[in-house]
Amino acid sequence: MKLLTFFVFVATLLIGCRPVADLEKEKTLLLEALESSRQAHFDTDIEKLLSDMGTEVISIRDANISKTTRADAEQRFQVYFKDAKFREWDYISEPIIFISDDATLAARIEHIKVDKYDTTGATPDVKFIYAGITILKKENGQWVRVANATSIALAE
Repeated sequence: MKLLTFFVFVATLLIGCRPVADLEKEKTLLLEALESSRQAHFDTDIEKLLSDMGTEVISIRDANISKTTRADAEQRFQVYFKDAKFREWDYISEPIIFISDDATLAARIEHIKVDKYDTTGATPDVKFIYAGITILKKENGQWVRVANATSIALAE
């Protein structure tokens, strides 16, 4: 009986001694990453924009599922940012953040209005609304994007 009591006591200590995640701190980190992404658009800084990208991201858009590598994303944003400037890249509503209790998984829901123009005038201005959800996981203490689902509609 003493041995059983000892094991129950030790098990209780081990379970009770798990680190508790600071969810407010994690939420702040995720919101800071969004602000960094916003600034990366105004700076047309691909490296900053992709700084939280995993080696591969699963993307859902237009009823298609694909995997995007960092090299693919860099190439896509080189085209997107070429001669681009942004008049607006702002939240229509505050981002919504969900974080697992152990702070190993998170989701961000974003609703953004974008007004982009070509500094050379070679392509027309583009105004659109972006809505998306991004799934992130903690890797080596850093939040990394692993999946997203997006919807884009032209704005007036």
